[in-house]
Amino acid sequence: MAEYVAMALGRALTQGSGHDDCYVLLETRHPALPAARLSRLLALLAGSTLGDLTEAPTSRVPEPGAWLPERLIATAPHWMGALGEVSEELVTVELAALPDGWRLDVPFPKRSDLTATLDVRHGTWRIAPAD
Repeated sequence: MAEYVAMALGRALTQGSGHDDCYVLLETRHPALPAARLSRLLALLAGSTLGDLTEAPTSRVPEPGAWLPERLIATAPHWMGALGEVSEELVTVELAALPDGWRLDVPFPKRSDLTATLDVRHGTWRIAPAD
């Protein structure tokens, strides 16, 4: 993208687009918004998976602390995530840094860079290098 839309609009603080749970493009002048949005997306992915697994009508999943998405964003501007191992105790999300923004025809890389893990019982998230 040659020019960022939010910056070109003058007073606009945020510009975003996305499609279901496939992708999100977010431009903002607010420094905390990208990390907050990424935290919410990770929690929604884990929550929908736990809901399917337990067949519960709802599931409460905490968002990761700001440290997790901030670390991801500081490492690379573009990420792709896919569910890893899932149980009633742990939900893992395999994360791969991408050189450019994701497109529909881009498959998940053969190897992930990091794994984000939700400990369901304790309500905590951690991140570690992928195995």
